[in-house]
Amino acid sequence: MTTCRRRRAGFVFQDMLPALTVEENLVLPLRRAGRHADGKRARAVLPAQFGLAERSHDRSEALPGGRRQRVTMARTSVTEPAVIFGDEPTGALDLRSARDVLALLRSVVDQYGRTVVMVAHDPLAASYADTVVSGGSLP
Repeated sequence: MTTCRRRRAGFVFQDMLPALTVEENLVLPLRRAGRHADGKRARAVLPAQFGLAERSHDRSEALPGGRRQRVTMARTSVTEPAVIFGDEPTGALDLRSARDVLALLRSVVDQYGRTVVMVAHDPLAASYADTVVSGGSLP
């Protein structure tokens, strides 16, 4: 089960390991999945979609919130998962950064055929979804 999760599912968390560089954060999931984890794959992912190539050697803690969230999305994408899960992926971001992150998630779906399952209370986030499921009020 763990192997399947590491290879087929990705998780967009609200933060990452702050002491690591952007590149080190990106290769971490590859290592955890037992895959070859040099920086080559990370460097290929960064500029293509996430606009972070110039920040690959920066510590993630030095990045502003929107950039940190782009790194967490790039970290999720580096393993090419079939399904990506996000728990309030824009919760701590300003409106502009939130829109950028949502547009990136949308492009992952449209360009790469990934499925994104996201928990969000923000109507803006819901507006980027193909399907919205409302849980209503809890008992």
